[in-house]
Amino acid sequence: MTVIERQDLGLPRGDDRFPLCLQHEGDTTLEETLAWIAHERESLLAQAARYGTILFRGFGVASDQDFDAFIQAFGLPNFTYAEAPRWP
Repeated sequence: MTVIERQDLGLPRGDDRFPLCLQHEGDTTLEETLAWIAHERESLLAQAARYGTILFRGFGVASDQDFDAFIQAFGLPNFTYAEAPRWP
């Protein structure tokens, strides 16, 4: 799977750009994307912590069920909007 990092979409945020944008080049299936997430999980979580968020483009997510599978692939706890952390 070929993924490129695109910084041109980001807004300045210290030494980094916000958000980090990862774009898949070419066609991919959801199954390939889920396997890639499993392989790159720790690196993706570290990048999310560094940049604050990651914008994913072109990763074979075509429906709400695909999106749910994509999110679940990270193995993070699920919570409702009401349970989300709040900062002052």
